[in-house]
Amino acid sequence: MAPRRQARSVRAATSVSQEVAEQSAVGEVMVRSLIRSQLRLAQVVSGGFVAALLICWMAVRWVPAFAEWRILGIPAAWLMLCAGV
Repeated sequence: MAPRRQARSVRAATSVSQEVAEQSAVGEVMVRSLIRSQLRLAQVVSGGFVAALLICWMAVRWVPAFAEWRILGIPAAWLMLCAGV
């Protein structure tokens, strides 16, 4: 039987954190991509918040009885606003 050789450790591709730490071109692209993703998420969350506020305002404005509804003593408009936030 032939003696077995120890396998050489083959270095895998560089990690994301190493690319960013070395400030390489690939790291810059990754950071820009991350920032774009975070901006898109912030815009979606802000849009949802504004939509919830507008829906609450329209419900109170166009359905006057809605402003008088109470659920467990809490105005329904407040509960709807809390659910939207």
